[in-house]
Amino acid sequence: MGIPGISESLTGAIGSGWLLEGVIGEGGMGVVYRARKGAEAAAVKLLHAHLLGHSGTEKRVLREAVLLGKLNHPGICRLKEADVLSDGRPFLVMDLLQGQTLKQCAATGKIPVAQLIEYTLQVLEALTYAHERGVIHRDLKPSNLFLTAQGRVKILDFGVARSLLEDSTWQSSVGELIGTPAFMAPEQASGKHEEVGPATDIWSLGATLFTLLTGEYVHPAESELERVGRAMTVAARKVRSVVPDFPEALAAIIDKSLAFEMDDRFRSAVSMRCAIKLAVAENTFISKAGAANTLQGEPDETLVYGSAPTGKSSPSRDEPRLESRHPLTPPSSVIVRDTAPIHHPLPRLVRAWGRAAKWCCNTLKAPLPAQGS
Repeated sequence: MGIPGISESLTGAIGSGWLLEGVIGEGGMGVVYRARKGAEAAAVKLLHAHLLGHSGTEKRVLREAVLLGKLNHPGICRLKEADVLSDGRPFLVMDLLQGQTLKQCAATGKIPVAQLIEYTLQVLEALTYAHERGVIHRDLKPSNLFLTAQGRVKILDFGVARSLLEDSTWQSSVGELIGTPAFMAPEQASGKHEEVGPATDIWSLGATLFTLLTGEYVHPAESELERVGRAMTVAARKVRSVVPDFPEALAAIIDKSLAFEMDDRFRSAVSMRCAIKLAVAENTFISKAGAANTLQGEPDETLVYGSAPTGKSSPSRDEPRLESRHPLTPPSSVIVRDTAPIHHPLPRLVRAWGRAAKWCCNTLKAPLPAQGS
């Protein structure tokens, strides 16, 4: 008796001995199977048979194998093996993940903002790793971010990724549309592949956060073609234009990541990650209350928008507060103060310098003592 979804030609072992057990999912480029080799389980991504001979598609699968071979990070789905079937179709053997995508998570309306912040920090950590190795994903979106049962977010599908270090023969054609319209940065939607870089992924991540938080795409449109046109020519909407009571500090970070001009966005995944951690350290938008703070969901007794817990007064001057050591110091370095909160030491230094300068000026203006006195 055959296995549902698996043709007779695939019932034997493939690659280094992987036996296909069933279909996990299917996309435009291929099918993903559950596979096993002894006690080890994996996911096998196989190109559709009708795409065999389509040089562009085959090239992307091979490129994904090459790029994933360079990446070994807990925030990126790991490549175990890559090979070609006897009929010429390439396939990839990946980690088999247990969990669901952030798109599936949001559909249940149960992602608290604080939780999403943690997921975003994990994604930015993985992006930093990839960008440092010259790899740009080019298709970040909720369905390509997978939340494992252990609470780890992993980036999926590097099928349209680009390497900034690769040979020109691997590059996309000028004007070719690569990615998903709702999450394309302006330069990507315009087909300007030579301009695509880390800031492009930053924009796509910002669009992902915008959609997860508001339930809407950055650019409303009646068709994908119209959406691409708006992405090319229209600046992204502000988060607070859709959700007016959304925390200002977090909204500002998302808005900056969605800036139309690349130079106006965060310069790197590191800088965006630091901005988020600093905002969290200063507790500018995370608190507990009884209003809704879930994504597209019902009101919940979880973290919500606001600046102080419901039913509790603001901390007194004697309570410990978090303080950044310096405005430019990454927010991972925080200290606990037992005195009145001062967000940064720089203003104190400026005031001290001002008092010292004033004292010097007054001293110089004072009359000199009489000779011999």
